[in-house]
Amino acid sequence: MSRNLLLVVTGSVSAFKAAALASKLSQDGFEVRTVLSGGAKEFIGASTFEGLTGNRVFDSTFAPGEAMAHIDLARWADLTLVYPASANTLTKLAQGRADDLVGTLFLAHDFKRPYWVVPAMNPSMLAHPAVAEAVAKLRDWGVKVFDADAGRMACGEVGTGRLIEPETMRKAILAEFVARTRVAGTKPSRVLITAGGTSESLDPVRVLTNVSTGETGVRIANAAAGEGSEVTLLLADTSPFAGEVAPEVRVVRYRSFSDLDLRMRDELGHGNYNVLIHSAAVSDFHIDRIETETGGLVTGTTKIHSKEPLLLRLMPNPKILDRVREYAKNPNLRVISFKLATPAVRGGTSDLSGYDSDVIVHNAVSQIERGTDRHAGEIYERTPEGYAIRSRFKTKSELTAELVALARPTIDGQESLRDSAAELGGSPEVTQ
Repeated sequence: MSRNLLLVVTGSVSAFKAAALASKLSQDGFEVRTVLSGGAKEFIGASTFEGLTGNRVFDSTFAPGEAMAHIDLARWADLTLVYPASANTLTKLAQGRADDLVGTLFLAHDFKRPYWVVPAMNPSMLAHPAVAEAVAKLRDWGVKVFDADAGRMACGEVGTGRLIEPETMRKAILAEFVARTRVAGTKPSRVLITAGGTSESLDPVRVLTNVSTGETGVRIANAAAGEGSEVTLLLADTSPFAGEVAPEVRVVRYRSFSDLDLRMRDELGHGNYNVLIHSAAVSDFHIDRIETETGGLVTGTTKIHSKEPLLLRLMPNPKILDRVREYAKNPNLRVISFKLATPAVRGGTSDLSGYDSDVIVHNAVSQIERGTDRHAGEIYERTPEGYAIRSRFKTKSELTAELVALARPTIDGQESLRDSAAELGGSPEVTQ
């Protein structure tokens, strides 16, 4: 199912929120194309949206080579969202005026798919009879016009007219696409995703951990839920992205290796999951004992003295991946795991022997740039001859889209890896 969203931005000081929404939806796996009105360009530039969505921005009915853009975009969009919608835009749409691209797009809309409008303006303007009449007329035509939020406005007044926040709109859009997918009759895939880093306690306030934030796992969970999958996310307590999880995703928190192991055993043993995407950064060691220089044992129940040298003995943890098929109720569980390396990934030369995953995401620390979409690597698929490179990715968004394709709901629930590989493309380079 396509996830094409046409974002129409009109003249409002809150237009910057549209950029935030475009960014979130692109990360969720939506294909976002943007239309800017003349007024919107007074507040925000086209380059911002082009950079966030990876797509060109449309702003004119008469741009060279774009004479049919209003028809093509209207037919392409699974959902058209006017965010923010100014008073001028509301009244113009209700009058059927087609003096710019925003107006012609609306007249080209056939109402076979949703058209959403989200107002933003001064409370007095929103209450004006002309605007109220326009809102009523648009709703009569089948447009979904959202009620504006209340609060302090940019002009300093307090009242109803604030633009609905980007995260609230994102959740509404995700819910719309989930509902549409299920109505279409597809069989939901049950997906278990792990994300974030484990923490092993040294004392009540100190831990051994890693730098994983769980961002990639949260992105995958949100996008998979948005396509109609039933998603459970095992998320580290320390993840700063807990607030970004979509409402459709069921979240179970963990802290240590033993916590994660126990929760995976419980989920896989009782839930008939189709797919496991194991992106969590799991501790390879647990703390066996802590000794002082003089040979005394530190129990870990009280805070360690900061000036006393210590000897720390670590013992290796078992590999959770070696256990998941034993835990799983479903003998046909599809396992997707991550292999992080410190040198750069070199196509076809990775040692993947000893793995029992159906798909392996191979990336390197040097190819992940925190705070950006950069996250490069390769995806390997298991074949009878070994692991074959199925595809390469350069960004978190590309990686998310490819993994969600593996978890996508199907009519019979039996989509094969080879089928999804064919959809995504990739050269069959094999490595043992």
